[in-house]
Amino acid sequence: EFGLVSLIFSAALAYFPSRPPFPPSVAAASQRLSYRRSFCRLLSNFRFLMIALAYAIPLGVFSGWSGVLDLILTPVHVSQVDAGWIGFWSIVGGCVVGIAMARFADFIRGMLKFILLLLLSGATLASTWFTLTCLTSVTHLPLTTATLYTSCILLGIFLNSSVPIFFELFVETVYPVPEGITCGVVTFLSNVFMGVLLFFLTFYHTEFSWFNWCLPGSCLLSLLLILCFRESYDRLYLDVVVSV
Repeated sequence: EFGLVSLIFSAALAYFPSRPPFPPSVAAASQRLSYRRSFCRLLSNFRFLMIALAYAIPLGVFSGWSGVLDLILTPVHVSQVDAGWIGFWSIVGGCVVGIAMARFADFIRGMLKFILLLLLSGATLASTWFTLTCLTSVTHLPLTTATLYTSCILLGIFLNSSVPIFFELFVETVYPVPEGITCGVVTFLSNVFMGVLLFFLTFYHTEFSWFNWCLPGSCLLSLLLILCFRESYDRLYLDVVVSV
């Protein structure tokens, strides 16, 4: 792995252009804000902070939750191998559906909020199903390997496939802030929430029902934030109208 990374790094040092020969769009060729003005614009933009939290909270919770999935499933007699495969297929499913969802969003421009509402609704239902299934002594829902696989994989698909839609909505909302700065800020914020959750896990690691309830709670909170969000497409407007 180190050899492959070193090879790619050497190739990037030898030749990696700062930009393509021709800009791919009108917005890509436009002047962007500086680093300082970009951070000030992001921190003072209430709409951006709203969708940044809508992205960072459920994705951060899901990342921390999936990292200790084997510990969570141990009380319901699921082996570490099965837990690993559940996590694997949830990530793979999210990647495949995410690519398809991003391509689908290109055909129906201006519908990012609606797509996110559908994905987050599905994530809320899937996470609630998983959480209630693990409460066997209370809900008496069928607890089988198939139900655990299905609920976890659906949760991974809904949340991971929302990532490209979120990123597109970020850059549309805060344009002309550079895309790299915007996506870097929300990724850092997601890691912060994951770190906070894992920090609490060091103190409350004997019982995991609270951890499971964090999933539907975070998805529901994100759903409400997106529901209240007012979308705008400044960059898309520039590309479509000005280019024409």
